[in-house]
Amino acid sequence: MAPIIVSVVVSLGLLAMFRWLAKSRLGAGGVCLLAAWLMFAFVASPFYFLALQSLATLVLTLACLPFRARARLAAWAPVAAVALSYGFLAWISLPDHHRHDRLREKYPLQSISGRLAYEPAAPKLDRARPDLAAVHLAAKTEQRLVEAERRRSDSRGGGSRRTMLQDLHTGTEHEFGLAPGFGDIRVTHIHISEKRLELPPAAPVPQPTRPATDGYEDSGRDLAANAVPADAANATPTVMELQSMHDAGQADFLDAERFGFVKDRGHVAGFQPHQFGQVPALGRGNGPPPELWSVARLELISLLKHKTPVAYVSQNLPRMDELSAARTRHLDEFERQALEQLRSDEDVVVEETPDRIRMVGSLRAASNCLDCHSVRRGELLGALTYELAPSSRIRHRQSSGIDPGA
Repeated sequence: MAPIIVSVVVSLGLLAMFRWLAKSRLGAGGVCLLAAWLMFAFVASPFYFLALQSLATLVLTLACLPFRARARLAAWAPVAAVALSYGFLAWISLPDHHRHDRLREKYPLQSISGRLAYEPAAPKLDRARPDLAAVHLAAKTEQRLVEAERRRSDSRGGGSRRTMLQDLHTGTEHEFGLAPGFGDIRVTHIHISEKRLELPPAAPVPQPTRPATDGYEDSGRDLAANAVPADAANATPTVMELQSMHDAGQADFLDAERFGFVKDRGHVAGFQPHQFGQVPALGRGNGPPPELWSVARLELISLLKHKTPVAYVSQNLPRMDELSAARTRHLDEFERQALEQLRSDEDVVVEETPDRIRMVGSLRAASNCLDCHSVRRGELLGALTYELAPSSRIRHRQSSGIDPGA
């Protein structure tokens, strides 16, 4: 708002100066000289609107010179120039103004408190006191959380969906139709792309293999029905590679673009529930070829909605808008022990056998999660439990007529 006020004040000051010159000995000639000088001066500065006002003043004053009452006409020319300048800028900005009104209706600020009714009201935390505002984490876990927060912060540039939604609902330039023509605001104005705001929900991604009835044990015996390829058994991925796969999966599930703009849990625009857009996969590095091992099953472990932690058993990869109707299962011994390690010491816990890899990865509260969730930074919000198997087995199950989502 400050640049608008400054521009208006300067504009009125110029108007007073032009009228004083028109009535002085210098008359219309003095107005023309000052207007010409200011026009070039403001063109070289961010204040484009004032350059436009000066140009209009120059043109209208020159038009007054042939008339006998040119001194009186020259005194009114700057007034007409201001009216024309404001009118022109209002005319070119009105389409954007109406478009933004329509987008605000399409992406309104809404409350997501109902989705988080199982959580208590947000605590009054002193963010300046790390010992109160954050969970104490092991050094390596803290470093990974910091890196994750940095990646999310880097993705919030001027062209991000979140920034556009924020600008749409809080940018004062959209409340004042003329503002795009005012100096610094015009320079820093964020173009709101309707195409970028429109974020179609990702299609459900079926589980690579059919969910087991009673946890992982049945699934393991079922997958073990086929021979283990020698190259897969002798070339299991490293913990670092599995960790990288979990990082990519977590980034997909908690894609910051789907968060929209979050002022607080009662005022959110453009939010989409957490969901997977694809099956996480091992990246290509110096380890075993990623095609040897694939995710056979991936489930979300809930820590906050139930008295004891449970895993959701779903036909598709976890989608928060579907899991309310999904059945749950008790955690097995490996998952229970893994959760204890995740609470402060680890981000992934791995269990390997020659024909199967089990992994539980953390979903930890980063700084941007605190806008909605009533937790402390670093607290465990949930976890992802993975099962990987040699890819040939998964392809065999799918080619045998077994519906992966059955």
